[in-house]
Amino acid sequence: RDYPLRSKVFCGECKSAMTISTSRKEYYYYRCTGKKRLHNCDNTPISVDYLERRVIQILRSVLGAPEDINGLISILRDQAEQLQTGAVARLQALIEQDREISRQLDNALQAILNGMNSPALQRKVADMERQQAQISQDMKVLKASVDASAIPEARLRELLHQITTSDNEASILLSAVYRVEVAPDNITVWTILDADP
Repeated sequence: RDYPLRSKVFCGECKSAMTISTSRKEYYYYRCTGKKRLHNCDNTPISVDYLERRVIQILRSVLGAPEDINGLISILRDQAEQLQTGAVARLQALIEQDREISRQLDNALQAILNGMNSPALQRKVADMERQQAQISQDMKVLKASVDASAIPEARLRELLHQITTSDNEASILLSAVYRVEVAPDNITVWTILDADP
């Protein structure tokens, strides 16, 4: 079983991390580590399933608000811009590497045509061809990531709506969680949209 909140759940009483434990009947709970270790916490365990459902409800109500969708789209746009800026520099470096390897391959092949064929030269040619194939693959991956970052805003809004309303997208929704604090009478959730968790 996957626990998307595993490292993000903390005790609201003593601020210690909460870990997952199991009962004899295979029920899973978050328990405060400070309760056993520090003996200074009265927080009771909380069911993993209950906490995940409750956090999803909170996220749907918060992320479904238009201003939060706008904030999330702004974050995605900033990350896309950073990715695209970095991609240009990376692509230029890959092109330069490819040109240099092509030049070396041309020289090696010319040497072979002139009768300078040796096992070492053949290994070097094979190595350069592998490098060139890897560069080509890296360029394809880079292009795919840049293309993916250029999703139109209307499509982003549609996807965000789907994520916040579909039960099948719960793990994606939980990935927006930065921290969860569980206290006896409340659950506090910080998301990636919060400026200062």
